[in-house]
Amino acid sequence: MIPYQLKIQGVRDYSPRSIYFGEPDEHILITGPNGVGKSTLTFCLGAVLHSSKVELEGLRSTNLKVNDHWYARITLVFLNDGRTKIDGPKFIAFQLTVNQDTKNSPIQREYEVLNGPDEANLTSHARYTSGGIAGRTFKAYREDLRVRYKIEPDVFYLIWYQQEVNQFAAMYPEERFRKFSDMFEISDMQKEWEASLEKIKEVRMEIEYLKGIQKGAELSVNAAQTELNKYLDNKKRIFTSGQKYYTLLHQMIAYYSTSIEKTSEQKANDQVEKEKLVISRQQLKHNISELEQQRSQLSQDVGALSQQLTQIAGQLQQQQNEDTQQQKSQEQLEQQLEAIDEKRKHLRFDAETAQRKLEETKNQLAMITNQLSELSNQQMQLRKQERELNQEKSFLQMTTSHLKDEITKAEKHKAIYVSSVQIEQKINTLALQNEREFEQIQRLKIELKMMEQNVKQYEQKKVVSKRQQQGLLHLKQQQLEAYPLRELIELMPSAPLQLEKQLEGIKYTIFYVGKNYKPVNDLYYVSLQQLVPTESISKLPEYGLQIRSDLTEQQRNYANKALWWVKQFFLESPKIEQGLLYDTRGIRGAQEAAQYILSDVAIERLLQEVQQTYSKTKNEQQQLEQQYAENLRQLKQLQGHLHTMQLAESTLLKQTDYASYIQQLELVEQKLSALYDEQTAIEIQQDKLKSEQSEGKYSLGFYEQQWKIHEELGAFAEQQMQLQQIEQARKYLQQKIRALTTEQEIKEHEIIKQKRKQLRLGEQQQQFESNLKIVESQITGYELTIKKAKDKLELDETMKSRCELDMIELEQVLPQEAQQLDEQLATNLSLTMLQAESEQAKAELRNARLEKINENAQQNYDQQKADFDKKNADLAKSEQLLESNTVRANEWEDRLETTISMHLIKINTLFQKYMDLFQFEGQVEKERIEEKSGRVNFRLYIKARKIGHQGALEDVSMKARSGKVGLGVSGGEESLSSLLFALALLQNLATSPGYIVLDEFDSALDDERKNKVFNLYAEELQRKLIIVSPKGHDETYYNCFSKVFIVEHDATIPKSTIRGIQNKK
Repeated sequence: MIPYQLKIQGVRDYSPRSIYFGEPDEHILITGPNGVGKSTLTFCLGAVLHSSKVELEGLRSTNLKVNDHWYARITLVFLNDGRTKIDGPKFIAFQLTVNQDTKNSPIQREYEVLNGPDEANLTSHARYTSGGIAGRTFKAYREDLRVRYKIEPDVFYLIWYQQEVNQFAAMYPEERFRKFSDMFEISDMQKEWEASLEKIKEVRMEIEYLKGIQKGAELSVNAAQTELNKYLDNKKRIFTSGQKYYTLLHQMIAYYSTSIEKTSEQKANDQVEKEKLVISRQQLKHNISELEQQRSQLSQDVGALSQQLTQIAGQLQQQQNEDTQQQKSQEQLEQQLEAIDEKRKHLRFDAETAQRKLEETKNQLAMITNQLSELSNQQMQLRKQERELNQEKSFLQMTTSHLKDEITKAEKHKAIYVSSVQIEQKINTLALQNEREFEQIQRLKIELKMMEQNVKQYEQKKVVSKRQQQGLLHLKQQQLEAYPLRELIELMPSAPLQLEKQLEGIKYTIFYVGKNYKPVNDLYYVSLQQLVPTESISKLPEYGLQIRSDLTEQQRNYANKALWWVKQFFLESPKIEQGLLYDTRGIRGAQEAAQYILSDVAIERLLQEVQQTYSKTKNEQQQLEQQYAENLRQLKQLQGHLHTMQLAESTLLKQTDYASYIQQLELVEQKLSALYDEQTAIEIQQDKLKSEQSEGKYSLGFYEQQWKIHEELGAFAEQQMQLQQIEQARKYLQQKIRALTTEQEIKEHEIIKQKRKQLRLGEQQQQFESNLKIVESQITGYELTIKKAKDKLELDETMKSRCELDMIELEQVLPQEAQQLDEQLATNLSLTMLQAESEQAKAELRNARLEKINENAQQNYDQQKADFDKKNADLAKSEQLLESNTVRANEWEDRLETTISMHLIKINTLFQKYMDLFQFEGQVEKERIEEKSGRVNFRLYIKARKIGHQGALEDVSMKARSGKVGLGVSGGEESLSSLLFALALLQNLATSPGYIVLDEFDSALDDERKNKVFNLYAEELQRKLIIVSPKGHDETYYNCFSKVFIVEHDATIPKSTIRGIQNKK
């Protein structure tokens, strides 16, 4: 299959045109200045073959307006000939038709396969569209190209560009080997080997996982065994306590039945005795009633006599009282008459003289009393004035003494502190200094608190920002499980810390397990449930990221989703570039202040830095606090001194007041002295008047006594007449008293007689009542006995019924085999012992029945045992699988090493041969490097050295990597070695198409070498070569080609044209 003709229409600025590539052995050169569209023609080859390396949008002319319709058609005609000839017509064409309404609308494509006997008469064989009919889709088109037409859309025609060819020299050895392995399908073999190693790793992880599961299953079996033992023990206790309770209930029922029979018999006997006593009680009550009637009549009679006796006693008492009163009056008159007669002997004045002297004495005493009253008032007034003056004197003395002390102290303070103004200046200076130090202390406290939080976070390896804390707390309140990005993903230990800067826009993201969460701030919040990764990845080496190793299985799943989510930012929009997040709306920078949080090494370093800063800040804070405390102490002292000095200054202003108080004190003392003299004169007058008053009172008493005797002598005759009348009245009263006394004695005798009779009846009634109480007590006793018997019967029947109900309930819950009497249990127990034993057995049964046991314990144990056996079997199977995978991995490793060595030997032989033609020594080597993680990397070295030069062979990538002048090979030699290495590769590829397209492969070669390299390519490959070159060439180089196409572009139109030149050999 050889490219024969290319037809283009609507491609870039080209007008519709056909290009004939000629026969299979004819080589083609496409030349022209840079930027005229030479490479576009090679893009058309890839586009029509649906190559993934070609972007169709790039074939649209940039001179079309946004709303212009774009129509393009590309047809590539193959001549079915050469080493890849297939069974089919002579000419087979592949055609691509493109339609796009506007620049931003989707591109509509259609692929078509045509064939025919000649290039002018091609007919349609098949059409392929997106979602095509009968399965003719784009995927089917690519599959038909590979299988039916032996064409590889991405590989077979090998479009090599200058920069891509030279990359063999510029590539790192790892990337060079990757290209090499892709070409020889070694990468698939390596992937198989790595997949085997990964399977070994997975199987080992699975074994560890299964060991954990097995351990869990073993614990579950032990737990199930414990539950089973608990279940069996519970059943045993139910049987034992149930049988005991069953037996005790039977004994209690029998006990209560016997008790009911005995109690019923005793109750009947007591009832008969009670009825006999009731008849006796009725007779006694009748006798008592008759005696009560007799006693009632006697009581009425005694009452009447007592009433009469009371009247007589009252009259008698009245007469006796009246007689006693008359006797007293008689005795008193007799005494008065004797006294008057005695007083007559003591009279010194007649009645007139005594009355006159009495009046004179009374008048003199009244006058003295008035004078004493006036003196007393004067004395009270003076005492009041004395008290007031003494108070004023005390106040003045105290005030002057206090002022004197204060003035003395104030003068001392002034001598020490000078003035309050200087103290205030010191206080203001210290207060201002304290304010600054307090602000510094508060600032340092805030910094220390933040550093303590940072230290705690760094020590716990939990570094979260304030907004993350806010978001995590809110998610916790919503009962949603959440993880910051750093808890799932970390920076690789070997990766540079600077790689973390590329994640500044997303590294504070929070992942949560849930849906429909409303974020509390502007951080990224990602639902893990809504993330559906298209691949499982554990690390991103190119970005230095990997899943944390200390995660649970579930957390590893979350971390896998998170790592896949991060990867998307480097593949598609929104996209991360140089640490900035670009999307359709704009650009986003860092979420928080710059800080390394994904590397534990960086966090340890930050921890040390923060701890050092914390110690330094803490010392600074302590020094400030000490200085602040010292300033406060001085400030407090100065404030006390200020107050003292202010008081002293105000005290010194009172010196004039002190002199005034001294003068007032002297004036008050003079007033007191005059007052004391006046009081002494009044006291002398009072003593004289009191002496005169005492003499007048004595004379007044004597004259009053004389006057009283004269008054009593005037009443003497009248009192003698009263005495005779009283003596006659007493005689009459004594006669009436004697008659009433006789009548009283008769009535008292009759009352005594009636009371004796009443007493006899009362004693008889008491006897009957005593007998009645005895009978009633006996009746009450029998009633109590009967009631107790009745209560006991009710209680026994109730207890028996309760026992029977308990028996029924017990029979419903107790296993049938336990419903038997325990013959070993004692049968002679008391009721109390039966009840106690019964309650104990009942409690044991209830506790056993209420005990939380697993009724399915036996089944659960069997299942857990089976699961444990299965886990053991799974573990054994995984261990066998590990062994088989290890063998398979070793086989793949041997096959990989053999394949690589086989191809490299061939390539190295050809490379050395080709390099020798240009006076160079060459060598192709590989190196195998195993990483700490167990992953194996291969490196491919291309080494060159001019023949005759000394020293070791140098890898051609040395200059490309270091960029140092004077090291490595030259640029031309670098390009030459790359081209010759590529030629060696082409000689060994399994794919051998009939043509090769090389774009600008000769750009870095001089004229001599480019002719020699081209001839070497043509001679060694023996296939059609299509060369794209921007350089101007000499005639010798043009003669190497059968056809030369010159591409030109007129930017003023704009338009691209192609001119063809046919060489004659």
